[in-house]
Amino acid sequence: MKKNKIFFAILTLCLIFSCGKDDDVNQEPNLEEQLVGKWNLEQQFYTSSNNEFYPSTCFKNNYALEFTSPENVTETFCRNNGVTGFQVTTLNYSYSVIDYTNDPNVKVLRIFSQSGGYNGGMLQKRYFIRSIDENNLELELFFLSDEFLTQGSANLEDNEKLTLKLSKQ
Repeated sequence: MKKNKIFFAILTLCLIFSCGKDDDVNQEPNLEEQLVGKWNLEQQFYTSSNNEFYPSTCFKNNYALEFTSPENVTETFCRNNGVTGFQVTTLNYSYSVIDYTNDPNVKVLRIFSQSGGYNGGMLQKRYFIRSIDENNLELELFFLSDEFLTQGSANLEDNEKLTLKLSKQ
């Protein structure tokens, strides 16, 4: 009888210590890791209208975001230089992914530069990350701040918010 009690005590201890959390628990992918790579514009439209909008065909054919690390992003786009028209421009920014203050389940992509704005001023953009998977990224631009533009910094009006659909190269 004594041997049986010892056997059951050892068996009970083995069961207690062998049961634990599974190491194979599905973890949410890290957004910064998902963003790494080059994302090309597929479609852009004003969020409220769903009507496609591009400042130029140059813009539609050349817009891209390239996330090279968890802190750096390069934006390629066409800028009207006022003299010869639209030309492809590349600017480097820092970025971070943050929780939206009104809803921590919504993620915000904050892109900023001390000298990336109009005439070299500070520029900041904030996008809602609407969706992301390994090949598709949907962003909604809701905040744009450029210290040298006359309108200054502001949350964009609903009719000015832009949705960008990008695909990974």
